[in-house]
Amino acid sequence: VLGSAVVASVAGVYWFWPKSEEVEDSDDMVPREVIVELFTLLTKEMPQRMAPLIQQIQQVKAQNPAINEQELQKVMITNFDNILKSSQEQFFTQNDIDECDADRSTHYYLKQNDEEVTAVVNQFRQLYVQFGGVVEVDVPEGLTEDKMCLILEDYLQAKSQANTLIIMELQRSQGKMTEQQNMMLTQHITAVMERALQAHGMSMFEWAAAEKHFLETSERFKKRHQEDEAQNSEKFAALGVQ
Repeated sequence: VLGSAVVASVAGVYWFWPKSEEVEDSDDMVPREVIVELFTLLTKEMPQRMAPLIQQIQQVKAQNPAINEQELQKVMITNFDNILKSSQEQFFTQNDIDECDADRSTHYYLKQNDEEVTAVVNQFRQLYVQFGGVVEVDVPEGLTEDKMCLILEDYLQAKSQANTLIIMELQRSQGKMTEQQNMMLTQHITAVMERALQAHGMSMFEWAAAEKHFLETSERFKKRHQEDEAQNSEKFAALGVQ
């Protein structure tokens, strides 16, 4: 756990803040451009600093194929958290920023729907998830079943494009992608999916929350979702992919 540091709060610890809680402007707010710089830097820097660990994990898996994947994932996210804490503390020191002020300022800009801050924070959130972190958000307010089903169709079209990329890469690599290749493919696919959702003003994390909600409450949404899952299972089964 990253403690009270701003990136930890945005990635996980304070994800459960109720929407009704206000984050007010104040004299000690960290400028928005500094918050953007922070998350841009971390999103660029973290994969580079994690690369040696990824290589080590690949070697361990090659030597011991039966090793527990969950244990390796714990190692991955623990190291990610520790490196992240070090990187952000260095940034705070270099820029003479109090981390509590950065924390509060980040949430203020997010609640103000600042497009640039929201974009860089979402990019970091996605990176955090790729390394095993968990992000939870609320279902967007005013999202109806009809609107969600409309968004679903665009999402499924993007998903079909993503699956085509996956199939092409599996065929090219004969089903033997490295961890790094898999991560690069995941990032590319995520970009495809994000573009489809952004057209509806929705982030990947809001989609995940809404998808879970409507799978539990909407038979129409659930049926269409299941139809797509069945079609994709048939496509991958034909390639021998489970």
